[in-house]
Amino acid sequence: MVHQAIWNIKGAISKIKPSWDNHHPWPDLCQRIEKLKPMQSWSQVLWSTPNHGYIKVNTDGSYIRENNKAGIGGIVRNNNGDLIMAFSKDVQCDNNNTAEALAAEFGMKWCKLQGYTNFILELDSMVIENMLINRDTNNLKIKQMIESML
Repeated sequence: MVHQAIWNIKGAISKIKPSWDNHHPWPDLCQRIEKLKPMQSWSQVLWSTPNHGYIKVNTDGSYIRENNKAGIGGIVRNNNGDLIMAFSKDVQCDNNNTAEALAAEFGMKWCKLQGYTNFILELDSMVIENMLINRDTNNLKIKQMIESML
């Protein structure tokens, strides 16, 4: 059983990093694996104000596959950085892209309902951002959301 576990670990490593030599005794292999810990880094992110007369809508969506839970949130600020509105709510979806799209849709629809026409949508999903810019996707659910936003 121990040999099977070691064999499975070596197989997983060779799939992740094919060029890595894992033909070493177990203690050496464990030491090499310890060195594979991810490097932590950080960078400061600054919110940039929109131009005068505009508001900015920052949205985010999240999906956790293990428990099938999803949520969206966002914040709307004016060009002085003053809070206009913030939201957070649970949603039903089956992947992170859909959660991101739902968050963007909620923020945009709220702005339109309140009469805000000069707004900037800022999201952290490049996938959804490209879908909005190109106004197209193969995902039918997200395609419907994009069409309702435009």
